[in-house]
Amino acid sequence: MPDVQELMAALRPAAGETALQLATTLLRFCREHRAELRQLCLDSGATRRRTDLRAQALGLFERIGKSRFFEGEDLDALEQIALRSGAAAPLVARAFADALDLSHGPRMFELFGAERRTLRPDDPFPIINPRLAGLGAPLTPQPERLQPSLDAMRHLGLVPAGCELQVVLSFEGGGAYASLDRDSLVSVGLPVRAVSELAWKRYERDGESWFFEVAPQDQATAADAVERILDAAVEADVKVLVLPELSVGEQALARIRARYASADERFPMLVAGSFHQLDGERRCNRAFILLPGGLELAHDKFEPFSFQDEATDDPSRQVTRREDIHCDPEPRLTLHVSKLWSFVTLICKDAMPLTTVNLLAALQPRMVLVPAMSPKTSPFSSSAAGLAQTYGQAVVLVANSTDHDEVNDPVSAVLARPLEPNTVMLASRRDVRPPAILTANLMHSRTWVIRNFGQ
Repeated sequence: MPDVQELMAALRPAAGETALQLATTLLRFCREHRAELRQLCLDSGATRRRTDLRAQALGLFERIGKSRFFEGEDLDALEQIALRSGAAAPLVARAFADALDLSHGPRMFELFGAERRTLRPDDPFPIINPRLAGLGAPLTPQPERLQPSLDAMRHLGLVPAGCELQVVLSFEGGGAYASLDRDSLVSVGLPVRAVSELAWKRYERDGESWFFEVAPQDQATAADAVERILDAAVEADVKVLVLPELSVGEQALARIRARYASADERFPMLVAGSFHQLDGERRCNRAFILLPGGLELAHDKFEPFSFQDEATDDPSRQVTRREDIHCDPEPRLTLHVSKLWSFVTLICKDAMPLTTVNLLAALQPRMVLVPAMSPKTSPFSSSAAGLAQTYGQAVVLVANSTDHDEVNDPVSAVLARPLEPNTVMLASRRDVRPPAILTANLMHSRTWVIRNFGQ
């Protein structure tokens, strides 16, 4: 069991630094000694000692103020509080982290600055806590009713030690992110009637079968449909609009880019489907997120995808046809944060692996936006429910392009909210005649409002 001197030795380098550095050191100490801390918390007197320590440290932190740096004498005062308590060092670190969360937590976001950065395991990230209680009731357990994990705070977390993805923390866009409230509308747009309306380039290379350059066959018609959907979203004052994977062609993208460049604030935050494109020599499946004023964010699909298909040279022979995109050995997930909300964008299969779902639960983005194209939609529903019902407290919105299928009955839209008992709301493909827009009130709706433009 580490002693208080070992804890203070870890904290001393934080002298002259902000609350962010001090909090990070405390949480790393808690993570390093998590097993001991868990055992300590089982003791009958642990809660009282932790509460007493937190109260004493909170008094010190509040006297220091929210703008001051922590100096050597402040750490000396913390050491005296710890020694007088006689508590074990891991419990002291946890109590000090609790106090720091209360005194400085809401300002942790500001202490990160605005610089985009790549996070590694054990690096800190801000946790954004919108007032979910204002979104409606009854809710699933809210963050303020749940205890943070032993190595996290309500406003600050550490990237999981075993993280298999590269996490990028981005502050781009800031105030342009959607600010949701209990009356906000979110939508899924379906510009293409069927997967069969998409053009697919199929080919063989080096003994393998591939596909790429998937896009609407009739680019002009698809562009008209996208604009019609966008007009309907603007008319209804929709805050977030997601279009499906590979359903928006270059013509449509060019049109909506031009509109967003001069748009007013009534335009929604738009995930404009995704596109197969060349970035230099790198092939990618890229989703563009458009914000009013012309700012664009992006996400590249990182999960490999394949399906069984006919060989191009022999239709009687079945082959495994792979999506010809570059998949990094260390996939990249971008956590976009602002003072109001945080979100990530994933493309279709990105959202399915358990490792990714667990990482999202740890990162706690408040919105997860997923353009998809899949006949198998149950994984989206189960993952979305988990993220909404657990500590993640995420709003998950999935736009899925799929053919009508009476037997399997795939869904075209998924909305998950931290709401009981109707956490997940689905829209069946059989009820939709694309082009169409499906709209729901974030907290009040129990069914989708479907506006069909197709026949």
